[in-house]
Amino acid sequence: MAGATMLALDSSPQRPYNPIMPLTFEALLQNALGLPEDLRLALAYRLLVSVDLELTLGAEEAWENEIRDRILRFDLSESRPVPASDVFAAMREIAPDV
Repeated sequence: MAGATMLALDSSPQRPYNPIMPLTFEALLQNALGLPEDLRLALAYRLLVSVDLELTLGAEEAWENEIRDRILRFDLSESRPVPASDVFAAMREIAPDV
């Protein structure tokens, strides 16, 4: 990004949500991808902070327990590994457009 003009990420005024989108998601994505890198970063940041990502109380501990239990089941040969290529192939069948 040498020589690129950086914008302050929080300098734009907040606009109310407009439920009538004039563009399809794909058109909006293509427009966004056509922006310079610094503006794409600013847009990505603004989109991420617009989403409520608060963790559910106890979620982190629950995931730690789940991970520990899965490792234990694997160590006890109660489960077997699945090659990533098989997982991704199954995901493409389930959600081919994602």
